[in-house]
Amino acid sequence: MALVAFGGAMLLGSAGCGSLIPIRLPEASEAGARSGDVLIVGKIDIIPPIAPGEQKIRAGSFGLDPADIKGKLQQRALLYLSDAPSTQREGSGDYINPRLGDWFAYWVPRGKRHITEAVVVMDFQTVITGRRQAHTQSSELLLPAPVSIDIQAQDSAVYVGSWRVWRDEFNSVTRIQANQELREAQAAVKRLVGRDVPIRTAIPKGLAR
Repeated sequence: MALVAFGGAMLLGSAGCGSLIPIRLPEASEAGARSGDVLIVGKIDIIPPIAPGEQKIRAGSFGLDPADIKGKLQQRALLYLSDAPSTQREGSGDYINPRLGDWFAYWVPRGKRHITEAVVVMDFQTVITGRRQAHTQSSELLLPAPVSIDIQAQDSAVYVGSWRVWRDEFNSVTRIQANQELREAQAAVKRLVGRDVPIRTAIPKGLAR
């Protein structure tokens, strides 16, 4: 499945609909890595944590969710990646879908080093109004973006930091901190990949602490 922008909101569509539809990049434990891909490693913690049921995800019609939109949005973030830098938020392009509070590692094409959008969807509703039409409404907690990752030619894996994101009662971000927990990141990658992988710290500029 893939995630696309539709009417200013986030929608998941079928990757079979065409090459312009972005795809979720593979996790470290999944098949699908291509020659030259690099592992992007990190962790995202929301403070206070998102409570069960706090996200209002209503996907599909008649209680059906064939694209598993709910599974891709609940307790997860969406980080869009591009091979071109951006000066504004752009929710398009291939993406990774890390679970909040857990270590993540995704295989990413080496050139896709720009995070053009990063969100946690707090409210999402899509209503099918016709065979090829849908209306959506959404609200998001905005994570740091756009930012760029310093991926170098020799890198096998880069650690983008452990992001701690504080929010208020309106889901506005009040503080962001990127901690360096390289030893824990190395252990997580070994667990996910099944072997040791050399990791270099590359916390995006503006987040380094």
